[in-house]
Amino acid sequence: MRESLDTPEQVILSFFAIELLSRLCYINDRRGVSVDFYAWLGLDVLIVLTGLVDQFVLPNIELTKNGKSIAFLCFLLLRLLRIGKVINILGKADLSWAESGWFQSLTGTIIGINSILLGMETDINWDGWKIIEQVLLCFYVFEITVRLKKDRLYFFNCRNPDITWNLLDFVIVASSVIDT
Repeated sequence: MRESLDTPEQVILSFFAIELLSRLCYINDRRGVSVDFYAWLGLDVLIVLTGLVDQFVLPNIELTKNGKSIAFLCFLLLRLLRIGKVINILGKADLSWAESGWFQSLTGTIIGINSILLGMETDINWDGWKIIEQVLLCFYVFEITVRLKKDRLYFFNCRNPDITWNLLDFVIVASSVIDT
């Protein structure tokens, strides 16, 4: 059995559970909320519950001959619902800040830190590099997703003055995602 909060997934799941509980407490103070709000709240409850079962119950269930129980496969499918929440948030968001100076500076700073870390990784043998690489990759995926959502097809348009950088960024991030 896994120790409590020993993986990043469990930490993130705990954050989601706390966030959901605080939102459930907030509902008592709201009047006239939309049906859409309750639909997404129901999805959040389902996601958190399946995540809790996935992290804390399924590791204790005996697996079948082929290594997977039916419950395990069902919960893997329900994990896909987590993507729906992110897509909903991203679809409704105003992403004009993606071209702001502070975000461009943040991205440039992270790229600079990443290049320093790559140099350190070649000289220093440490097991934590994989986690740092995953965190940086998550940021890059987020950044490219925001830019794709904001620019839509213009992101790949030849009339876009940033087409070269956009294609380079997209290929690097996509190949990194495929590599992991």
